[in-house]
Amino acid sequence: MLRHQSFLTFVLFSFLIASSIAINFNFLPIYFKEAGFNKGWIGTAYSIAAIIEVPMFWFAVKLHRRFGLIPMMMLAALCYSVKCLVMAFSTQVGLVLAV
Repeated sequence: MLRHQSFLTFVLFSFLIASSIAINFNFLPIYFKEAGFNKGWIGTAYSIAAIIEVPMFWFAVKLHRRFGLIPMMMLAALCYSVKCLVMAFSTQVGLVLAV
C-alpha cells in the first residue's frame, strides 16, 4: 500500500475532508451560540443536512462515473471551502442553513 502514491494521496485527502466535516458538525452548536443565532436552528441544520444527503448520493454517483474520483473529491473540497467561508462571514441564519 505504501508504494501506491495515488492511493496514499486519496487516503490523506479523504482524511482531511472527513476530519473537517466532523469538526464542523461537532462545533456547530458553539458556532450558532457565538453568532447569536437561536439554538433551536441547530436541529434544523442537522435535518437539512440529513435530507440533502439522499439526493446528493444519487447525484454524486452520476458525477463520479463521468469525471472520476479525484476530480470529484477536489470539487467536494472546493464546495466545502466555499461553505466554510460563507459561514465565517455570514450574519444571517438563513444563509448558514442554505449552505
